[in-house]
Amino acid sequence: DGTVLSSGQTIEMPFSRFLPRDKSGTTEIVPAWVLTHSPYNLVRCSQNIQSRRKATHHSHYTALPVVDRKDVLIQVYKARNLLRALPQSQEDGQGGGSSTSNAALGSSRLSEKNRKRAIQAYSDCLRRSSLLELLRCMEADPSGSVMVDLLQQTGAQIDILKRNLAETTDVVPTWPELPWMTEDPETDVLHFQLFILVTEFDLFSSSNASEEKRNFSGSQHNTEVQ
Repeated sequence: DGTVLSSGQTIEMPFSRFLPRDKSGTTEIVPAWVLTHSPYNLVRCSQNIQSRRKATHHSHYTALPVVDRKDVLIQVYKARNLLRALPQSQEDGQGGGSSTSNAALGSSRLSEKNRKRAIQAYSDCLRRSSLLELLRCMEADPSGSVMVDLLQQTGAQIDILKRNLAETTDVVPTWPELPWMTEDPETDVLHFQLFILVTEFDLFSSSNASEEKRNFSGSQHNTEVQ
């Protein structure tokens, strides 16, 4: 839209759009606009990356979709939680915060309608990424035993993981590490997707882990019998 933001702002809302609001130059932020109104661009971007890759020994690394990179998912997660924590606006068309109430929005204004839409869009993004990974793992291991163990391990450490994530600051999406700089970039992403599965769907917490494991194993057995 040709909107020019004033200098010195740090926006912590991924996939946002900025709209001119009034003659004074105050802008309106629409968090998660790309996710809700232009997901085609994300799919097209990921397809372009895959079609143009030249790597022959690291195709799994170069083919990671844009929204399935760990740093991007963490930004989405933190932005969603930040929007949830903002006070609900009682004034039509206004609200959320400004540079004085929350630096993550810069000096832009946020409407209550866009705040609610962004929370839903960010949640959908996180859940879709984690559920698709769950589907891939189940296709590779129909018994589900590996996934159950991984989810249980994540559930047992969930408080520590939440605390570590809350202490993580200045998460800036960057080019992913080269294959020889990390042990396994896919596993790194998987760990965060497991965290999302446990927290978003309340899986394998310390209070219900045993019961859920029995239910999960029983459903797999019934599926195999059928």
